[in-house]
Amino acid sequence: MALEESLPVELPTNDTSLTRAFYVFVLVPTLLGVAHHVDHVIRGNHVGWPITPEVNAFTYSLAIYPLLVVSLSLSLTRRVEAGYWAGFFAFSAGMLAYFHINYAPGCCLRTRPRRGTGPARGGRSPPTESPQELRRVPENVGIIYSSPFVGAMRLTTALNEYKWAREERFPEESKTLSGSFSGYGDRLVYVGTSGSLRDYSDSLSGLYGVDRSQLGILADGETMWFSHLETIRQHYYRDTRLVETEYDAGSFTIHQYDLTLGRAHVTHVELRGAVPRDAKLVAFVTLAPGGRDSGIGALVHENDGHEGSQVLEVYHRDEHDYLAASTGLDGVNGQRRERFAEILADEPVSFPRRQPVDRNDQKRLKGDFVVTAPLERSGRSNSATLVSQLSDHADIDRETALADLRSCVGEYTSTDDLRAAARERTTFDVPESRLRAESIWTDLRALDLLSAPTGGRIAAPEFDPFYAHSGGYGYVWFRDDAAISRHLLSAGDRLGLEVTDTLAESARFLCESQLPDGTWPHRVWADDGSLAPGWANARVEGAADSTEYQADQTATVTAFLGTLLRERREELDRDTRQAIQHTLGEAIRALREDIADNDLPGPCQNLWEDTAGQFLHTAATFLEAFATVARAPVGDSLREESLAGARRVHAGLDELWDPDLGAYVMRLRNGTPDPRLDGAGLVLARAFREYGALESVTLTTEQVDHLADHVGTTMDVLFRNPTASRVAGLVRYEDDRWRTADQDTAKVWSVTTAMGALAAAHVGVMLEERGRNGDAYLGRASDLYELLGPDGPLTTDAGYLAEQAFNDGTLDSAAPLGWSHALRLHATALLEDLNALPTTASRTEGPSERPTWTTGEKHGVGTVADHDEPDPSRVWFTLTEGALTEVRFPQVDIMNVRAVDFLVRCHDDTDYTTRTHRENRRESDTRRRRRQRPARSAVRERGTARTGRVGRRRVTILPARLH
Repeated sequence: MALEESLPVELPTNDTSLTRAFYVFVLVPTLLGVAHHVDHVIRGNHVGWPITPEVNAFTYSLAIYPLLVVSLSLSLTRRVEAGYWAGFFAFSAGMLAYFHINYAPGCCLRTRPRRGTGPARGGRSPPTESPQELRRVPENVGIIYSSPFVGAMRLTTALNEYKWAREERFPEESKTLSGSFSGYGDRLVYVGTSGSLRDYSDSLSGLYGVDRSQLGILADGETMWFSHLETIRQHYYRDTRLVETEYDAGSFTIHQYDLTLGRAHVTHVELRGAVPRDAKLVAFVTLAPGGRDSGIGALVHENDGHEGSQVLEVYHRDEHDYLAASTGLDGVNGQRRERFAEILADEPVSFPRRQPVDRNDQKRLKGDFVVTAPLERSGRSNSATLVSQLSDHADIDRETALADLRSCVGEYTSTDDLRAAARERTTFDVPESRLRAESIWTDLRALDLLSAPTGGRIAAPEFDPFYAHSGGYGYVWFRDDAAISRHLLSAGDRLGLEVTDTLAESARFLCESQLPDGTWPHRVWADDGSLAPGWANARVEGAADSTEYQADQTATVTAFLGTLLRERREELDRDTRQAIQHTLGEAIRALREDIADNDLPGPCQNLWEDTAGQFLHTAATFLEAFATVARAPVGDSLREESLAGARRVHAGLDELWDPDLGAYVMRLRNGTPDPRLDGAGLVLARAFREYGALESVTLTTEQVDHLADHVGTTMDVLFRNPTASRVAGLVRYEDDRWRTADQDTAKVWSVTTAMGALAAAHVGVMLEERGRNGDAYLGRASDLYELLGPDGPLTTDAGYLAEQAFNDGTLDSAAPLGWSHALRLHATALLEDLNALPTTASRTEGPSERPTWTTGEKHGVGTVADHDEPDPSRVWFTLTEGALTEVRFPQVDIMNVRAVDFLVRCHDDTDYTTRTHRENRRESDTRRRRRQRPARSAVRERGTARTGRVGRRRVTILPARLH
């Protein structure tokens, strides 16, 4: 009523005053604006202060409301009229445009909304909510509810690939032991050594994307698939996540560049050499939105791509996957999917099929397509860019998704574009001159690839999606995740890495995932922290006395949060500090309740998740957790509780000591010692160092000796070095039989080998600190570390650390395994600090020290092509596999030089070096050599060489004139 009484009753007598209808015109859009802001708050999309602590566009847009109040007040008191409101509306329209265009399409690289509270938290809220400052990833990521289908590929794809690989070990799996990954934000794309693409993104985002693919070149009516060509090499561009793959196509070379940019993945293909005029890029792609085998649809947008070209869209409910090309898709042909009889048949189906299927239902109701795109000529090369994009239509509409796609396709059309984008998205800075720079780059890249924007990290890409031989790896295990963060924290200090933001993000994720009783569940989804499938969730079920619980997970998280608070307190914001302090209080109480009457943690599952008991590893993690919190900046009461817990568990370790063995045993089972040795128990060395750092604690000589004996004995017993193989390292524990297949003995593991390197280094330091000689332990640490190197037996060609290796050298299981890379990163930093890093050999391969007579195998006899000159050359030589052998002067029967070999060195990021000649004929190598006769009196030596794991290079020796 007050408002109505203040409105002017009579119409104004001039053109600049305001009518009653005007106020209605102002009121309606104001109410709509309020509804719009409320909608943002409800959906958690682009929300800022005062709802969250972050000041952003949401905050600034709220300024419109006080401005409206002031303006209405001025109008009602007749101090402003129509002219003022014209300016006001112009200003508000500008604000509206700015704050929405500010989130304009840009290749799916926008800021993801803050994650909602997942079920894993059980409804408990921390005292304050902390902001999630997420990496630049797609705006079109809402709150993702993961599909019940868990896997990196469809069942039909898995069955077909099983048929191809049925003679191999574990043919049911989707292996990642060859090839490389590119990832950014919440998309992770595998690039095979033959250029095939496959999404492993569902673990990070719940979106599935590319299920299978092949790339090729169509020319003269025939398709030259990359998988049928010789792969020269595949490598990362410097320290980035740009994967570069090269192929030998005979008259030309093919260069493939793959970079993930958030929800978009860009594949740029460049052809160099004598390229056929009518050549096109061709791709067979299976898109599987929702991980579906059926029930999906496809749309072909004729004019919505780059410069009005075609776009392919494959969709199911919320997930919509798009495909487009920089030069435009000029052909989109559906492929008939596997028929039911083909699925049941013994023989695999070859894709793509020879003939496309034109029937409408086959093209519109599936995700298998062959697309073609013309190549664009630029300078001396022909190129095209193919872009796939994943979109969640629950959060983004089709028009916006297509606009994103057009923007991305138009922005990345050259190698320089991709390399610049890759450098911009590199989140760490390690100088090339630093010792072990390549290893550090690889470790940091691997950890980044496995990280979700929420702060959680999956253990590894999901290589066993149907749980054929494992329980799956594409989840966040709190033990692994917290251990990775702890190692990253330790390495960051020593290597000078800027890791605080990453660690704070991880800490917030861990705090929000804590259960109401202070523990953590078995595992959760990385995209929202909600409870994931698992088998050790007794605490979620309310069964506190059950052994189906992994207590070391809670202890490992506690140790990381305590260390982070102590070492980075001043760099953390207030909300994060408070959340950590509150979480630590709940966690310490839970850990203390889990201590049994014998002062060891009560019976539970072990680290390896294959048995139950009172384990040495669990006790070590408890000791470290209590000690770190006792040293952290927390309240006095919590520090005293933690100190008491540490003293109690340390005393309980005597129950596990075996004086005859000279080591701590694996576990107590129903009070009876299990005398086996466990590699997981090597973490006791770090726990002792943490415990010994407490001001009120002094470790005795006997206690340190027990630790040193335990570490030395464990490494001796668990070390394996099979004959006739490069494999060497530590197995998990005695009599380990998991995933041994046809092997009679336990397999070497990268995790335990890295644990051994760190444990030996810690013992060496502890001995040195007490005036004793720790060189023997530092030497053992260096030896184990060397087995984890880029050329070591546990490393893939892409530089990833695989989880395990068979005795014959075959790598197995997950790659890259995040925990192994974090352990190696920490070991690199620690051993560098201790001046104990193994020396690196020169990359240049030189001639042998002892000369031997040249081989009698000759491929030609030559001289200088100056026969028509008055005084022709008197230098003669023979040719053998790229070398000039037996150089003769001044007469043909006088040999002056035994051999002139050539060292070919590439001064790019790989620093690749190879020799053109094989000196020792008794040993085989990987160089393939071919001789050609480009002319009657000339010979050309051409070879493809591969040295170690560096890669492949094609080397051409220029034609030599024959006599």
